[in-house]
This record gives sequence, structure tokens and C-alpha cells, in this order.
Amino acid sequence: MLPQIILDDEKFSEITDAAVRRIPGLCPEWTDYNLHDPGITIIELFAWLKELQQFHLDRTGAAQLPKYLKFMGLCLRGSTPAEAELLLENLQTPAFYPKGSRFFAGDVCFETTESAYFDPANPVKLAHGKRSEAGDIRFTDMTDVGKGLRFQAFGGAPQEGDILAVGLNGPLTPGKEQRLCLHFFSGASGRRNPVSDGNGFDDIEAQPEFFPLAEYTVSYCTKRGYRRAIIGKDTTHQMLFDGVLSFFTGEEMVKERDGLYWLYIELQKSEYDLAPVIEEISLSRLHVRQIRTLSESYTVSLEKEYITIGSRLAFVGACMCFLSGADGYFRYKGTLRREEGPDGVRFYMPKGPETADRESALILLYEPDCREKIMPGEGNGMPFWSCSTGVSSLCGKGLAILGETEKGSGAYRFWEARPDFDASGPADRHYCLDEETGTLFFGDCDHGLAPEGNMILAAAATTLGAEGNVKAGSICRIDETADTNEEQREIRSVRNDRDAAGGADRETPEECRKRMQQRQKIQTRAVTCKDFESLVRQTPGLAIENVKAIPASEQETVLVIVKPYSSKRKPAFGPAYRKNILHMLERRRMIGTNIKVLPPEYTEVTIFIEAGADGEHAKERIRERLTTYFLSIQAEFGVCISYSAVYGMIDVLDCVSVIKCFSMDARGKNVRRSRNGDLLLPVNGLACLEEINCVISPERKNGERL
Repeated sequence: MLPQIILDDEKFSEITDAAVRRIPGLCPEWTDYNLHDPGITIIELFAWLKELQQFHLDRTGAAQLPKYLKFMGLCLRGSTPAEAELLLENLQTPAFYPKGSRFFAGDVCFETTESAYFDPANPVKLAHGKRSEAGDIRFTDMTDVGKGLRFQAFGGAPQEGDILAVGLNGPLTPGKEQRLCLHFFSGASGRRNPVSDGNGFDDIEAQPEFFPLAEYTVSYCTKRGYRRAIIGKDTTHQMLFDGVLSFFTGEEMVKERDGLYWLYIELQKSEYDLAPVIEEISLSRLHVRQIRTLSESYTVSLEKEYITIGSRLAFVGACMCFLSGADGYFRYKGTLRREEGPDGVRFYMPKGPETADRESALILLYEPDCREKIMPGEGNGMPFWSCSTGVSSLCGKGLAILGETEKGSGAYRFWEARPDFDASGPADRHYCLDEETGTLFFGDCDHGLAPEGNMILAAAATTLGAEGNVKAGSICRIDETADTNEEQREIRSVRNDRDAAGGADRETPEECRKRMQQRQKIQTRAVTCKDFESLVRQTPGLAIENVKAIPASEQETVLVIVKPYSSKRKPAFGPAYRKNILHMLERRRMIGTNIKVLPPEYTEVTIFIEAGADGEHAKERIRERLTTYFLSIQAEFGVCISYSAVYGMIDVLDCVSVIKCFSMDARGKNVRRSRNGDLLLPVNGLACLEEINCVISPERKNGERL
């Protein structure tokens, strides 16, 4: 916690007396210190100014707190829309949902984030298999898709050549983007660090790049044999996280075994620490955000004959067109010809003298009844001009403003959003937004240019923030303009089987201050070995069970020993794993410090026991006790395996009467043994129970065998 510093710590008399005491040393010929002296009057004047400045510097109010937070690298966050996934049900014919298609939870509006095409096909079976020498795929495990699904995508130990086969109940349309939505079981993989958020790296610096731990191809069967699909984006990060794998097929699929159409996802490279376990899989899911779009804009090249825009406003909205020029964008006076199609609306680019020497155009689409809202006013060029859009809950993220360069010029340029005008120059086209009231504020011509001319909201949307976090099952109504197939509109239905999440209201200064305090606790620089260990544990995308950093014999070198979290007995890692860790540490290490990332040294421990014991299951109980102990220390580096402790944990078992012989042996680098028989592992060593040789002999009583 930062100490509270008092700046207003001197009174007027104290400031004056301190200045007068310095006079003899600075000006010995000045001997009259009485109040009538003009020099004393000037000292008192500056003392009064100094006391006044101290008074104001010591006052921290609501207006000053955001400024101090800005010094710490933080700005107030605006409203954040909630996000959700919708499951489309009862699809009997193909469906196309343009970007911005609306779905409702009561009166709360959600819009799709991108256009999407859906075939009436979904996964009904999953299988794990491998390709034989003849080239055909043989399944080793198969299951039906449904509730309670827990299927290991590539088996328990994924390797190159493992195949996840997805059986569909219908074919996929060639050339259409397909979205395979996947959810993975997080019981074991919950220890994996997220890639896109968390870890405390937001607001500090950009999230480190993630190098995938696996590579795979997607193929399918056609009349001409197997063909590879073109993989688009993969937000699952090669099946590490919940997300979408998008792909395109180029030819018609044919039926195969079980009368299904199969997709084959084949591993080309595998460095998985944890085997992915599929919990849900679907081809009929939509991603939506809790926003209501008022306008949107697209920059296109005039070299093309037309551009296809697959958004809701392209179908139902009004349109403006601006042509690029040396001084900005100029309004096109003609009318754009547009033509509706199955994938969106074609906008034919204007041709003629007006478009000569123009490189690009800006197409602005907006709600027909929002024309006045997206044109909030006309700037007068006066300092501190502001205008109200009349739209409350305006979302600052994604807002784009076009403003005339001069009144009546007809030339428009984009203006940039800023939290304040402190760093703005006289010619900078910057603005500030009050999201709650929808008011735009502009500069004073010294800090930020004052607009002079018409202002247009080229991209604008509203959001309810935290109110958008609706419960599962709430989003169940389809807007009639969202479904392009009128015949199937009554049959289709949607639902969100998970709560909408992520919605947040505009951050207050006090909430931002608390965020700053939390951020100060986050480790962001590697200086000590503890710092290295803390940062490596946060490496995005990896599941790390333990890490040990030690100084190397080489000068200015740190050895980082990492044990991945894995179901394998002796997990190691490959180049991608090492590359992610090094990339994480590269921008956080001290200059001149070298880093080497190594897997641990596994010490194989063998135990021999000969014991007199009662009971049929004595051997199993001894094995269980030893296995449990070694599992508890399997991730601890450089442990001391005490001879007496291991001996004692067997001796106390009620089924063991006497231990006749007990020994521990170890194989590994730099393993030492103490005088007491303890095994001393090296600092980078991990214990691995390799073998238990247990001999049970009944105890004799009165010369008789029990």
C-alpha cells in the first residue's frame, strides 16, 4: 500500500521565515528585513502563492483521481457487452444468419458477431482411430454424442497419426464456412492458463503470442477419395480451450460407415500436456453479444466491381457512400445499386467521372429510424464544443466518428477517442465520450481540435452492460428479420444453455483504484529465482504443475526446470512448450540474463520389501500406501526420500506383523545416499516410483505355519 503523502505541510509564516533566513547567504548587503521593505513584500507574495499551490496539490477529489490513475497506466473502462452462445434447434433446411442478426431475452437484445451459414447436420457419433498402412481409417473407440459426453479426442496419450472422427447425420455444403463448436471437460485441464485473458497481463502489456502445442488436418470422404478441408480460424487453440474450429469443404461428402458423413481430424504434431476430453460438440451454435447496432461502416476498394456485405443492416438498413480523396472522404451523391443474395447483399461500386482517381470508398449502413441520432450536430469551431447523440448507454468500444474538416467543405475525416485531452495537440481530431448520457466532448483548440461542420456516427451501438448477463435459457426469441427462411421461421428455435457472461457497467474511479491495487500485486518482472518461478506458472496456454529456477554455473544464466501437469508418469515437453515459456520470460527478464528451459531429471526408485503379514490383501495395501506417498511428492524437486519414513509408513499398517527386509534403490543422475539410507535427489530431480517388489510370508506361531 502506498503511503499517504501530505503536501500541504507548511504555513504561510513558516514559508516566509525560511525564505528570510536564506537572505544573508544569498545577498549579504540586504540588511533590512522589516515588513516595509519591498523585497520582503515580494517574498510574502511568493509565499502566499506557494501555500496556495500546496493547498490545491493536497486535495484529491473525483476529478483528480482519474488523472493519478492515468499516471499509473490505467484508464477507466467503459461498458462491456455480455456474450453468450446460442444453440440452434430444429434445423431442417440450410439457414443463413447475417452479422447483427438479433435474438432477445425479454427486451434485452443480442446480436451475432459475424455472419454464419448452417446446414441441417450435426455430430451424432465420435470415434478415435488411426490410419492403416493401406490408407483406410480404423476405429478403436466410438461413442454417441449426447448428454454426459466425456470422450478423449485423440485417446489418452495423443500422438502423431491419432484421428478424431466426427460422424454427421447429414452432408456439408461445399464452399460454405462450417463452425465446429467444441467444449472440453475442465476437471483436469482447469489448471491450464488462459491465452486471451487473465494472468494479469491486461493493461500492462500485450498478451504474449501463443505457439500451438499441436497441429492437425481436417479431411472428409468424397467420390474421388479423401480430400482435405481448408481450416479457417481455430479459437480452441488446437483443442486446448472451448471455442470454434472453422473450415471449408470443397467437394460433396459421401456416406460411409453407419450411414454417416465423417470428418477426420488427424494429428500431424502433438505436444499435449493433457489429453483433450470433449464434453460438447455441435455445428449449430451462434456467438452473440448484448448490443444494439445503430450504424456500421466498411472500407472497400473501388477496383472491385462489387462487395458483398453479410450483415443485417445490409438487408434492412439505409446506406450512405463516401469516396476517398486527398482531403478525406467525400459524400457520393448518387445511389449505390445493391442486390440481395444468399450470403449477403452485393453493393456495386460507383463508376464514372466522380470516382476517377479514387482508390477506396466508405459504405455506411444505419438503422432507417436512427438517421437523426447518427448525425448528432454541426460543430461551430468554438472551444469546448459538445453535442448529445440522444442515445444513452452508448458503447465506447467500436464507436467511430466522421467529422467535416471545415464547414461546408464536404470532406470528412475520422476522429479518435481519447480518455482526456491532456496529450492532444491543437490539430489532433480527438473526442471524449460520456457513455451514460451519450454526449461527445471536443477540445479547446489548444488541446484537441474543435470541430467545424457535420458530425456522423459511422459506427455506433448501445449496450446494457451488466444487465446483459442473463440466465441460461433466457435468450429464446428470434427477431423476425434474423431468419432469412420464412418457411422454417416458425419451426426453428434457439436457446442459450449457459449464462450470458462478461457484461460490465462503466468503471467508476474507485473501482479503477481497486484494480490498480490488485495489479500492483501481480508479478511482471523476473529478477529473483522466485520471480522466474511465479511468471512461468502463469505462461498462457500451458498446464504447469511445478517449476524450479536455479542459478547456473554459467554467469548471468538461470535454469528453469518445468514439470507439466500431465497424466503421464514422466512427462516431458517439446519445442513449442519451451518456446512459449521463453517467449513469456523474454520481455520480463533483466537485460543480460540468459534463460535455459529444461525438463526435470526423473529418478527411478525401486523398493524391495519382505514382510510377515496377515490378510489376503496385504500386498495390495502395501503397494497402495507406497504409491500414494510417491504420488504426493512426484512434483516436488530435490526431495529427500527418508528411509525411516518409508519404512515407518509400512510398519504401521495393521496387516503387517514384521518387516524382515526393506531396501530402496534409485537410478538417475546425481542421486546421493546418506548414512541413514535416505535418497537425496538433485535440485532438478523428481522421484518416480518405478517398481515395488513385495514378498509376503506368513508369520510362524509356536512352530506352526499360519
